[in-house]
Amino acid sequence: MPLMKELPNDVIFDILSRLPVKAIIRFRCVSKSWYATITHPSFITTHLNLNLNLNLNRNHTSSYNHGYLQYSMYDPSEKSKWCVFSDQSYVNHVGFETPFNCRPSYYLKLVGSVNGSPQEVNLSFVNGDLTGGVETLRQVEAKYPALLFKQQLTAYVEKIYGMIQDNLKKEISPLLGLCIQASRTSRASLVKGSSCSVANSAAQQALIAHWQGIVTSLGNFLNTLKENHVPLFLVHKVFTQIFSFINVQLFNSLLLRRECCSFSNGEYVKAGLAELEHLCYKATDEYAGSAWDELKHIKQAIGFLVIHQKPKKTLDEISHDLCPVLSIQQLYRISTMYWDDKYVTHSVSLDVISSMRVLMTEDSNNAASNSFLLDDDSSIPFSVDDISKSMEQIDISDIEPPPLIHENSGSSFLLPRAE
Repeated sequence: MPLMKELPNDVIFDILSRLPVKAIIRFRCVSKSWYATITHPSFITTHLNLNLNLNLNRNHTSSYNHGYLQYSMYDPSEKSKWCVFSDQSYVNHVGFETPFNCRPSYYLKLVGSVNGSPQEVNLSFVNGDLTGGVETLRQVEAKYPALLFKQQLTAYVEKIYGMIQDNLKKEISPLLGLCIQASRTSRASLVKGSSCSVANSAAQQALIAHWQGIVTSLGNFLNTLKENHVPLFLVHKVFTQIFSFINVQLFNSLLLRRECCSFSNGEYVKAGLAELEHLCYKATDEYAGSAWDELKHIKQAIGFLVIHQKPKKTLDEISHDLCPVLSIQQLYRISTMYWDDKYVTHSVSLDVISSMRVLMTEDSNNAASNSFLLDDDSSIPFSVDDISKSMEQIDISDIEPPPLIHENSGSSFLLPRAE
């Protein structure tokens, strides 16, 4: 376009502003500079004002009389109000009312709307009365607006869900670091035995205080969801992911810190897990769902730490009966790091350790099995369709529309039709 490059921008602006809307919409694809010019608010205003002035001296059926029409509101004086838009930006420019008080030769071509009015309908008015096209008026299915709304709703729900999930994780994360390992002073008071039951009870209460902090946070969170009538489907998903997060954090900390793999520390974590189990019991399956099952890794690992007579256990008993969820790498790490600070017992036998090493060597080519740590899944575990399917179906025929719907003639298509 060598000639177009030589034209000043103001000349191009003036030429484009005199063209009909339909042509201008097509010309947005010519170049980036044309697109920027045509979509700029100043051009839209200039184009509208220029065409309105030209239309005063032209026939109403000329090509300049193209635009977009939208039903705006209902007036108590029984006159419907409409708005004319100059292009698809839908910036409100001009309003008019029907019935029209216009000349007999007035002709209107309705080429589109945003409120369910028909597209490509030719309407002619004689002395303000509609004489043609009434029979062709019908409601148009707004597929694109509905799809756009669904996409925006999906993005909104996913964003809010992620924010809620992240805020709750940030609230309980500091407490999780204290819940995986008991303090040495509190643990020592328990290791000494029950010579002083009062002191021992106080130490036990101090140990589970962090766990009770997590329980309090989760309980308050559940009450907030109930008060705001959050669908049970979403409540289940949130609690399932939060308990999965707790499982990952506690289990990975256990495998990475040898001081956590002691017998007394296993008792401490077991008591804390009992607090979470009691929370799920109080919340009932209606709200907690299967959240408790998400703690399977840490429950089985702690169960292994607190069992007695470990040297007598075979590898088959450990891997199939005691800890069926844990991998050989995870069992090997717990078994080799275990130490008993309470009864001074030993871990599993050397034969079991040797068998674990053989299995790990045979499975060393599997990259997925080399990692003994768990991954936290922070993805959105549902879609908007899942939410829709989980909610109760409502028969709208049993719902009485509000008075405003009855009073507004433009909303008549929303009213139930008599059979």
